[in-house]
Formats: sequence, C-alpha cells, structure tokens
Amino acid sequence: MKRTWLAWVVFGAATAGMLAVMAWGSAKILQLASAEDKARTDAALEESVRLALWRMETALAALVVQENSRPYTAYAPSAAGATSPFVRQRFQLDSGGAVVAGKIPRSLADPKVLSAAIPKTWISVQQSELPSAKPVAAPLAQQQLLPNLQTQRNIQEFAARGQLNAQNSQVLVPQLTRLPKPAAQPRAIEVKTGVMAPMWAGDELILARHVQVGSKEFLQGCSLDLVQVRSMLLTGIKDLLPAASLIPERERFDPAEGRTLASLPLRLVPGPMPSPPGEDRSPLLFSLRIAWVSMIVAIIAVGVLLMGAITLSQRRAAFVSAVTHELRTPLTTFRMYTEMLVEGMANDPAKQNQYHQTLHREAGRLMHLVENVLSYARLERGRYGERETVTVGDLIDRMRTRLTEHASLAGMDLALSITPDAAAGRVTTDTAAIERILFNLTDNACKYAREATDRRIHIDLTTLGSMARITVTDHGPGLAAARGLFQPFRKSAGQAARSAPGVGIGLPLSRRLARAAGGELKVVDSTEGACLLLELPLLN
Repeated sequence: MKRTWLAWVVFGAATAGMLAVMAWGSAKILQLASAEDKARTDAALEESVRLALWRMETALAALVVQENSRPYTAYAPSAAGATSPFVRQRFQLDSGGAVVAGKIPRSLADPKVLSAAIPKTWISVQQSELPSAKPVAAPLAQQQLLPNLQTQRNIQEFAARGQLNAQNSQVLVPQLTRLPKPAAQPRAIEVKTGVMAPMWAGDELILARHVQVGSKEFLQGCSLDLVQVRSMLLTGIKDLLPAASLIPERERFDPAEGRTLASLPLRLVPGPMPSPPGEDRSPLLFSLRIAWVSMIVAIIAVGVLLMGAITLSQRRAAFVSAVTHELRTPLTTFRMYTEMLVEGMANDPAKQNQYHQTLHREAGRLMHLVENVLSYARLERGRYGERETVTVGDLIDRMRTRLTEHASLAGMDLALSITPDAAAGRVTTDTAAIERILFNLTDNACKYAREATDRRIHIDLTTLGSMARITVTDHGPGLAAARGLFQPFRKSAGQAARSAPGVGIGLPLSRRLARAAGGELKVVDSTEGACLLLELPLLN
C-alpha cells in the first residue's frame, strides 16, 4: 500500500471523533446525574423546611393563643407577674403612652411607637363572631411573575399558615375568654380586646394588643424570652434540620422566600443538612466504564486489524515482487537453454550434458520455491501433516541422500555427525516437515556460505535431557547482524537481486513447521558462520 499514512490519518481522525463524542456524552450524563442529585437534595431540603415551619407554627399557636386568651384584668397593677416560661414580663400602657402596670422593655424608647404599630383588631367578649381571616395572597402581577412553581408554593404555604393562626384566634380565643367577669366590673361597661400582634422593639420580641374598657383604651403586651422560644422551636425540628437556626426578621419579608414564620417575625435558616440517600450511581458508572472499555477495545481491535491489513498488503506486494524475480530467473534460464538445444547450438554431448544439468538445477530451484510457498499456504490454512513415531537415526537416514546431493550440486560438503543416544532416540513428529526444515537450512547454508573458504555444512545430532538436538552450522558470514530472520516475505525484489536467491520464506516456514511438528527452531550464537538449532521432544 503506497499511501498507508492516509489510512492511518483517517483512522486517527475517526478515533479522535469517537473519543470526543464519547467524552462529551459521558460528561453530559454525569452532569445530568449531578443535576438530578442536586434537585433531589433541594427537594428534600424544601420538604424538611416545610415540615419544620408547620411544626413551629403549631407550637407557637399555643403560646399566642394563651396570651390572646388572657383577660384584660391579668395586666392590671394588682395582677400577678408572668406565669409562662416563655414570657419575661408583662406591661400595660394607657392611651397617652404612660406605663400603668409592669415594665416596658428598655429598648422601647418611645411607647407611642409601639401603640401606633399594633393594629386594632377587636375581639369582643360579648360576641363570638370574629372578622374572618383572609389568606395572604400575592398581587396578581406578582403571581404572574413568579419565577417557578416552588416560589408560588412558598407563598401559598405562608398564606395557609397565616390563615391557620387567624382561625386559632377566631375559635380558641373566644372560647377561652368566656370566663366569669370580675365582680367589681360593672356589667354596663363594654370590654373589647384586640388580637396579639408581634413586633420587634430593639432586641426584644413583643406581643401586644389594644384593649378598650368603656371609653378608655390601653395597650397590653408582654416581652418574650427569645432564648426559650428559640430553644423550644429548634428542639421540635432537630430531627428534620439538626443545624437550623432562627434569626430576627426585622425588614419586610418576602413570602416567596418560604423561610419566615407567620406567627412571629423570625426567619428559619436551615443550615447544612445531611444529604439524603440518593440514587445509587454504581450502575451508571459501571455502564460508562463498560462503554469506554468496549470502545477502547474496539479501537485497538480496528487498529490491529488495520495494521495487519497494511502489513499483509506490504508483505504480499514484497512477496509478489520477490517471487516474480525468483521465477523470472529460472524461467529465463529454461527458455535460453531450451532454445539453444532446440536450435542445435549445442551439438557436443558434453555441452548438452552441461545444459541438461543446468536445467535440472534450475528446475529443482523452482520446485523448492513452489514447495515452500505451498507449505506456507497449508500452514496458514491450519493444515498440518500426519505424525509418526520413528527413531532419530531412521529420520536422518531418510533424508541423508537428498541433503548430500543438494549440497554437492552447490559445491558444498555435508558433514553429518550423530551420537548413539541421539540415533536411538524416538520421536513422534511430522517426518515430511522435518525433512523440509533440514532441506531449507541446508539450502540456506549453500546459498550464503558459497564464498567461504571452508565449504563444509555440519549437521550434528545430540541429546540434551528430554530433547533431541539437530544443529546445522556453516562457515559463512553468519546471522549475528541479520534482522527479521523469522518474518515471512521480508525480501523485496531489490533485496532478492542483491542477496542470495530466495524470497525470505525459508526460515519463517521452517520455524512454523518445527512448532507444528512439536519442536522448536532457534538461532545459536556462533563465533564463525551461522548456527541454527532444531529441538524435538524425545519419547520416554
């Protein structure tokens, strides 16, 4: 493949695109999961705040109703002091702001301000009908501009709590105030009492109301113990909001905020709360990991396949080129010598014999090449020869003649040495594969050591432990500097033309045949020439 870089560029771009899309998708999934967790946490917080407000409003209802239900005479100078643990002191002012009974808080500099701030909502003890309390509602324009459903729900909830407090005043207070009137009080005097309203006087939280006795008006109120009130309220919601606190709401509050009490001007601060048990993310994270691993494995697999396809294409091109060169040489020799013989250019019998030997040698060379290619193709298809059990001596005797003749044709001498133990050793192997291996090793020695001074090829058979060892050694240039010896089709046409004949399939085929036959072929370090070792397991 001439432009392999283009294939790699396309593969790299596609891989980068898939990784980018996968990363974006994973980030979005995790972002949505985080948003869902936050929404779940916020919903749990809002629910806890809602329940906490209702609990506190219920607890405060008893306190407010208790103060509302006190008769106006409880604030007279002769009356007893505060009897509730949540009330510091009670006081009564006349219409001019003068203190008639009790003590006013020190922070209240001008009592008239207090009188003007408390609305006059009368509850007459002679009649049980009370003004109906209307829920607090946001203006229409404000309702239309509500940012979300939660804000509208907060306003509705605040209105509902305010209506509950008003109903408590309507129902409970008249029932509690229907007490026998003091004997000293003339029946002709009408008494009207107002509803207790909360307000801040400096740092003091006050409940105050207007009282009309005949033609006289008074302002009666009490100062609440804020520490006790907070402790009572926060203790009741500790299971919902363990870190909650109550702070004064001095400014105009926004019902949409959903944190202010309707009974007292206090605002709830939820504080940090334990995260609710959210949905387990393990399946989501596990799925993302599986997706990432699968995609990476797929990318690696495609990369390996692409590399294999490119390598195979390059090897195929090199093989075709080298085989073409190797086929062209003997075919050219065949054509030239056969033409000379046909045209009668070699009438001398000796000359004809020489031509016949050349044709025979080239035919053997061509046959050797074809057999190697066919053997390699059979191994690629997973087809192996049959095994048989023979002695190493018999195995060598079968191929001794062929190896000797092949070495003689190349002008080499075959020196065969075998020990008695090796000759008697029995192996179970593919004998045809072993013969092909030794023939390839001998042929390589004939080609690469043809310029050596010592033209011997040594084949030594020994045993070592449970292995039979067949060593083929020559006196040529050796294999120390060679690379890719066992890679098939490593020769190009140019390399084949510059080196010894062959397509670079002999050693790779020999190693694969050795392993298919149950043995191993390896290179042995040698001080002179090339040395290759074939090992076969011996039978016990």
